[in-house]
This record gives sequence, C-alpha cells and structure tokens, in this order.
Amino acid sequence: MSDSVGEQARSADQTSLGETPARPWDEEEPPQTSGTSTWCSSDEVKNILDPVRDDARSSSPTGPQTQPKSILKNKNSKRGGSFFRCCCPCCVRKGGRRKHHAYKVKFSDLLPEAKPIPFVSELPVTLSKGRTITIHGDIFPDAVRMSLNLVCGSQMDSDLALHLNPRFDQNYVVRNCRIASHWGQEEAAAHRKNPLHRGKTFALTVFVAEEQFLVSVDGRHFCGYTFRVPLQRVVMLAVHGDLSVSTVEHGTAEIYPENCPMMELPLSRTTEDPPMESFIGRLAGPLKPGDYVEVLGRVKLLPHSFYVNLQHGCHIWPHPSISLHVNPRFKTGAGVGVALNSWFHHKKRWGREEIVRSTAFRPGREFTLRIVQLDDGFQLRVDDKDLTIFKYRSELKEEDIVDTVVVQGDVFIHDVTVGKS
Repeated sequence: MSDSVGEQARSADQTSLGETPARPWDEEEPPQTSGTSTWCSSDEVKNILDPVRDDARSSSPTGPQTQPKSILKNKNSKRGGSFFRCCCPCCVRKGGRRKHHAYKVKFSDLLPEAKPIPFVSELPVTLSKGRTITIHGDIFPDAVRMSLNLVCGSQMDSDLALHLNPRFDQNYVVRNCRIASHWGQEEAAAHRKNPLHRGKTFALTVFVAEEQFLVSVDGRHFCGYTFRVPLQRVVMLAVHGDLSVSTVEHGTAEIYPENCPMMELPLSRTTEDPPMESFIGRLAGPLKPGDYVEVLGRVKLLPHSFYVNLQHGCHIWPHPSISLHVNPRFKTGAGVGVALNSWFHHKKRWGREEIVRSTAFRPGREFTLRIVQLDDGFQLRVDDKDLTIFKYRSELKEEDIVDTVVVQGDVFIHDVTVGKS
C-alpha cells in the first residue's frame, strides 16, 4: 500500500480546548493583534468558550445564534450583558503572569454576520459516512495559530476526535486527538504545506469517509486522519484561534472532493512557468496501447516519497480505480526504491506490491519519467533508461480505463505531456 507522502514535520507544542499555549509575547512586549475589541483572538485561550446565559442573550435578535449552550459558567454576570475574562496582550504582565479583568459586552454590539471567537456549536446530526462540515472565514493578517476541534462532550476536558491545528508561525498543520486527557501521536505529513494563509479567506471542509476524516481547503484535498474515536461520540464543533468565522455548513456528499480542480492535457507550459507542487490532469481520451505519459520534474531536497497515478476519475472518495501507481520512496524501512501497484475499485483494496530497487530518482535531481502503455502492461523509463515493465493486474475491469493523471508528493513538476511512442 502506498506510503503517506510529504515531509514529516517536527514535533511541537500541543494546543487544545482549555489550554493557553506559551506565546512569544509572554516574555516580551505585547504585539498588536487583529480582531474585534470584544473578543480575544488568542489561540486556545482559557475560560472564554461561551458567555454565560442572560436576558440579553435571549432577548437580543441580533445576538449570535451559534452557541446553543454554556460550556463554561461565569459567575460575573449582570442583567443586560455578560462579563468575560480577558486574555488579550494588553492584560499580560512581563514574566509570563497574566492579569485578567472582566469587561462588559452587549450581544447587540456583535455583528450578526460574523461569528464570535471562539465558535462553538452542537452538531445537527450524528456524524456518519458522507457527512460534511464546511467552515468559511477569514484568517487574521498576524495569525499565529488556529484550530478546529470535533468534541465528544460539553466539558473543557472532553475528548477530541479530531484536532486540526494549522500553525502559521511554523507553516504546517498538525492533526491529533485527545482521549482521557491524553494526547495521541501527532500527524503532520502532507503532500503540501499549510494551505491556509494569513490575511486570506478560506473554505475548509471536513468529509467523513469509511475509516478517516478527509480535509480539503478551497475545494482541494489536503490530508486525511484515521478515526481514533467512535464517530457516535462527537457532539460539538469548536473553532479557535486567530480567525473570524462567517458561516458553517453541515451537509452530505456522494464524492470527495465535490469540485475537483483539474487541468486538461496536454498542457501549454513554457520554461518560464513556475513548477507545480501537485498535478491532477484529465486526458483528452482514454489511454490506449502505444500512448505515453511523460512527467518532467525535480525531486525535493529532503524527500520522503512521491507518486504518479494513472487512474479512472479524479475524486479521492470513493477510491478511484488505479491501473498503475508509481511510488518512488526515499526514507522507508525497506530502503530506497520504487513501489508499483494497482488499486481495485470493486474489491476496495490494493494489489500485491512490487518493489524495484533503483536510484533513478535522487533528492534534488531533475528527472524525466515516461510511462508507455503496452498491450499487456506499462513500460517505465527514467531519463531514457528502462526501469521495469509492470504487467496488468487481472482484477482490473474493462471499465477501469485510464483517463486521469495524478502527481503528488515531494516533487516539483515542470511539465506533463502525452503522446504516441
């Protein structure tokens, strides 16, 4: 089975609901922060999950309607408003000591079109296969952290089935879970770096597949995270950090991603065009014997792996049929080599993996990979030298035609061409 691709990010401090992470300004002069004056924009701050219920909440038609229940009780409440504990930088003393003060906020002062931070809401239905959660919002220009949490309860220390934690100061995204107040093993590998950017709007979708969450940003798949907690336990959604949330949509989907960004082959690229870090392209017609696909690229300096798929369809779920999966690996227990395989859609599994011991692909080196379709398989050539021949798998069906080329991983792609040999 193919390896996860991307660079394995270093371990870093973990943030969570109810935790106040160490911040760069704990020992320095506090910086200016973005956001409204009534809500603190610090990531994962304590004790501001939800204001206490009061008459203003129930009577104000313009107040936020997205926080159905109080998770953290606040004793300092008065009629006509709510008091919060402030964690803004202006209330931070040098030496890491925080001085909290209460200040009054009227819900009518909050803009009705913008959700306050943090955003907490109950899920409308239990998560199941095919369900989607899409969050639209804006990231602050000076953002440091944000997180999306699927929460198994209404307490500060409730289990987290998914903790998605983009770290803008380090430019990668951590995935994790929390069970019985203990964090699991962090995951940060991906075929591209953090797709969320400071000062930009975004649409982030979490899709529920059979065995994992699939995450896309602006319609483009980013990563997956295997279930570690039963879906039935997830009851709430919580969003924290340096961002504003405009809308949250709950729905269903039959394919993922629904809007697959693709290029039409052949491409019209020049030598002046910047390289691509991933590629999904549709062939003008099905690949036939005598046709070839050629990928010109350069392996990244510290690679883990990358892959080239000749497959049917561009979607990720349901898993497409893959006639040929070419997977050069650089940091595996089996050593350096090229793994070859097929995925059988009707059987929902990988076939028997074949390993070719080769150093044809090297870190930092340019390469030209040509895949020629034969009557009984595929011929692979790297830099005009034969690599191997991969025979068709008998489990493939006639309808499993090749109409899409996918290239992803630790590689820069200069061009992808098709032709006849």
